[in-house]
Amino acid sequence: MEGDGTNLDAAIESLLNVEKQMRLAGDVAGTRKAVIDIVELCYKAGAWKTLNDQIVLLSKRRGQLKQAITAMVQKAMEYIDLTPGIDTSIELIKTLSSVSAGKIYVEIERARLIKRLAKIKEEQGQIYEAADLMQEVAVSLPRTIIEDM
Repeated sequence: MEGDGTNLDAAIESLLNVEKQMRLAGDVAGTRKAVIDIVELCYKAGAWKTLNDQIVLLSKRRGQLKQAITAMVQKAMEYIDLTPGIDTSIELIKTLSSVSAGKIYVEIERARLIKRLAKIKEEQGQIYEAADLMQEVAVSLPRTIIEDM
């Protein structure tokens, strides 16, 4: 297992270097591809904590392109239902939600994430928490976006 972790770390490090070069060069397509490759690599390795860590790291990089963050959030959202357990799903949703908070270009994605988290909370019998989450989304989104959800 340790060898797999080392290989994963090395592959991620290599892709992070590619991402940095593309981002600094202003290459939107290259940056998006590198970011998506990192997310896919973590998913295929089943490294959920690493996936969450990389999402946070990539979103905080200086001068990170909006298109790269959008692509990363959308790609990671595909994996929510493929997580090994509900706790892992919740962690991924919370990570993606925090990364997308305050960024208007991923506000619809954030609303969908909050809606999913509220549904999970409701299924767990945590009705008040679910209601609070949905109220937060309703306050922060224009009506047209809510209707599109």
